[in-house]
Amino acid sequence: MGKIASEGTVYRVWINESYHWHNDMDNKYYLQEPETGNKYLFVFINVFNKGDMNIWPPTSGEVVVHYNGQDYSPDSTHYLPDKSSNRKATAIEIQEIQYFSKLFGSEFVEDFGYSHGTELSYLYPGKSNAIDGYLIFEVPASLTPEKAYAEIEFNGYHVGVWKLG
Repeated sequence: MGKIASEGTVYRVWINESYHWHNDMDNKYYLQEPETGNKYLFVFINVFNKGDMNIWPPTSGEVVVHYNGQDYSPDSTHYLPDKSSNRKATAIEIQEIQYFSKLFGSEFVEDFGYSHGTELSYLYPGKSNAIDGYLIFEVPASLTPEKAYAEIEFNGYHVGVWKLG
């Protein structure tokens, strides 16, 4: 049996009252706005496999933001890359952050758990195979990174917690 070990980090946050996302179907940008009194928090995460066997990576459902006694899950209304079998999957462009780089390497960041528009199934050993991307949370407008935490559950056994500011 091989060694199972992974390492994760929250390496950037971006906060804004709205964002623009690109739809490849009609080649247009759309404005995304939260409910009144809220804003968007983008949490950038990198997870890589330090072991010597393939593992399942954390999913977006295993990442939570804690603020002011409340827990926030990733925004389920955020459009993810198309997974239909009759057209090529493409990465979603968020206009304001589309040129942010991944933590390791020179590729541009995309949705956490995806690479070039394709959802990843396994996390292969090595930093070059890292899963790197952002998750979007709709949070209260009062949220400040200094008072918020991100929590990631790894394989149901270990939890990592990061202060966001």
